[in-house]
Amino acid sequence: MRKFTKGLLMTFVASAISLGAVAQEHNGYFRVINAGDNQYGYNYVNVIGETTATLKCTAEQAITSAGTVMWLNSGAPEDGYGEGTGPYIDVVQGDEQVFNLRSQGQDAEEFVYGEVRNTLRTGFEGGLIGLNAAYKWNLTPAKQTEIVDAMFKYMKMFLSPTTTSDGKEAWYLKSTTPYTMPLADALTEAQRAELLAEEPNKPIDGVLWQMIIDKAIEYFNANDLHQLAVDFTTLTNRIHMGHTYYLCAGYVKLDLTNANEPQKHIYKADDPEISFCNNNTVDYPTTGLIPEVDFIGDYSKWILEPVVANSDKSYEGTDYFAVAPSAFMEGYTDGKYYTSLYVDFPMEIVGSGVRVWGIVGQPIVTETRNGQIAIVTTQEYTDLVPARQGVVVECTYSDNDNECPAGNCLQPVLTPKEGPVGNTLLTGLFFDTPFDNGVLAGNKYTGWQEVEKDKIRVLNKKSKAYDGTNPIGFYSFKGSYITGNKAFMILDVAGATNVMIVTPEAYADGISEAQVATESNAVIYDLQGRQVANPVKGIYVVNGKKVVIK
Repeated sequence: MRKFTKGLLMTFVASAISLGAVAQEHNGYFRVINAGDNQYGYNYVNVIGETTATLKCTAEQAITSAGTVMWLNSGAPEDGYGEGTGPYIDVVQGDEQVFNLRSQGQDAEEFVYGEVRNTLRTGFEGGLIGLNAAYKWNLTPAKQTEIVDAMFKYMKMFLSPTTTSDGKEAWYLKSTTPYTMPLADALTEAQRAELLAEEPNKPIDGVLWQMIIDKAIEYFNANDLHQLAVDFTTLTNRIHMGHTYYLCAGYVKLDLTNANEPQKHIYKADDPEISFCNNNTVDYPTTGLIPEVDFIGDYSKWILEPVVANSDKSYEGTDYFAVAPSAFMEGYTDGKYYTSLYVDFPMEIVGSGVRVWGIVGQPIVTETRNGQIAIVTTQEYTDLVPARQGVVVECTYSDNDNECPAGNCLQPVLTPKEGPVGNTLLTGLFFDTPFDNGVLAGNKYTGWQEVEKDKIRVLNKKSKAYDGTNPIGFYSFKGSYITGNKAFMILDVAGATNVMIVTPEAYADGISEAQVATESNAVIYDLQGRQVANPVKGIYVVNGKKVVIK
């Protein structure tokens, strides 16, 4: 079962630039911060799974956490405000519709929110089938589809400007619900009268809402769709027609045993829940249906922090993304620090001491005095690093330096969908993935593949310089899970169990000058595995040996 509660996080977020009366269009990268008074500082939203996010991230941690970087796209609602959107939708001037929200390869509108919406749609369709059988409404399949489409037409994501208790700009992040009036409008007068006779004190849309829910659950269980019944019940226990729902930190709990406090807001510091509350406008002390948005206060409000650079590419606060290599990953020959990276957004290299490489071509196995190693050709990015590209990052500063991570900046640019996508020998995963018999490597853009553990190479460091070169390279994977947002290599070359050299400079430092063999039958390859007839300056493999031509 999907974790709809936490997963709903990504369905409600959009950018905060101004609190103007007319909705603006906002496109860019942002971090999302809950405005509640969390004394532990874990206010930053971090996407840690396909439909799961957490608030356990501080401002300092957010800088180097790829899951906090979100692409947001919002603007004026497609159907205008108020009139035309239905009386059940709380949409006013200044509200913005969320068209796209993406982090860690997941598009909330397509993946998370769409899944919630599809579960509700499936239930409503099943409910209509049940109602047809019970009431002989004889709705044709085409008419039923038309009705369901109309019921879900205005179920969308919005954000509304507000302010925190101390006057900061913030947003309510909200979603509307399906509407049953399209079904009521399709019924005959006799059918409507039959329904109202059963519930004379309730409006017909409310009667239909409850009937559809009940019949949907019956339909699922009768057809052995028990998981769908559970999912549908979970959602409809909290979603009521006519109520707009707001994302919040913590959750609301009913406690009918306490007449003085029938409803509680619960926020756990050790595991901060991301849930949602509704906009009840009437206080019902006996049922606990209090105005939840007002009840939980700032915990229902969100601050949006842009991930941007100033015009001089300097940064303030946490308004940037960076890497923080471990001090252990220092190269012996150059004093630099290394890490790998795999993220969903294109990046511009702006850190003063940062270099970034991809790895291209096929590995060439060659002999050294310490055994076989595989040599690869690297490609340095000097301008734009593509999205979903496994890369090696060389930095001047490590996580032990005061200048880190500010000196290791990689600025997100363009949109994930418009930016270039990488295609080299390095790949990665967005989330920590336990290892069983294999791991699914790659992604939905380049294709997934099941990889055996002994073919995985991860960036690491030898305890001493290897063959006189920089000991930073890709070594056999020995762990129990793949780390998210780190690049790794799939190496399927017989005998090459040692190191993949990171940079051509590092490897060249350990090669003595040599001349190409003069035998007439000598076979010469470049480091991409291509046969070369007339070699020029560079490193080559000749009859299985490394040589340098100057």
